[in-house]
Amino acid sequence: MYYHVSQNPTGQVYRRLIQVLGEHTDYIELSHYNIGGVPYAASYERVMAALQPDILKIRQVSRNAMNDSTRFHGITVFQVACTSSTTRVLKQSAASLYEWGGRGDSESPDQLPSDLTFYLDDQWILAALGHEGFAVVNLPEKRSRQLQELTGIDLEAFTADEVEDWDFDNW
Repeated sequence: MYYHVSQNPTGQVYRRLIQVLGEHTDYIELSHYNIGGVPYAASYERVMAALQPDILKIRQVSRNAMNDSTRFHGITVFQVACTSSTTRVLKQSAASLYEWGGRGDSESPDQLPSDLTFYLDDQWILAALGHEGFAVVNLPEKRSRQLQELTGIDLEAFTADEVEDWDFDNW
């Protein structure tokens, strides 16, 4: 079952969400769309430098957890271990989930990388596409309710068949 995050988690809800996910997932992925061949925007160099010790791998792809990107010059995906340091950087770098990808309370749309995705056992648990104002949780009902109770996020259940534009089963 999939759950749409119906409101952008901000403030304390955002920080609790990042803390819980940071403690219970293996790694995150941050994406950068290589428009013009730039490996990542200078505006989020500070964030990438802070995450550098925990980067597991960097790869070039044409598809990530949220997008099939044939219209761009590819996607650079940064896989970062979930550590206490990573969690701290994520909490300090944004005040809301949708700031990852340029939407939310940020004044600069390029301040943070796009498509923040959390993984457990190589399965995505939460995928956020901030500039679209969209995030999805991929957990069984019981675990989703626990996540809601622990963090305060608003979730609405849906099935992959209900959404035409997204290929959830092939993420």
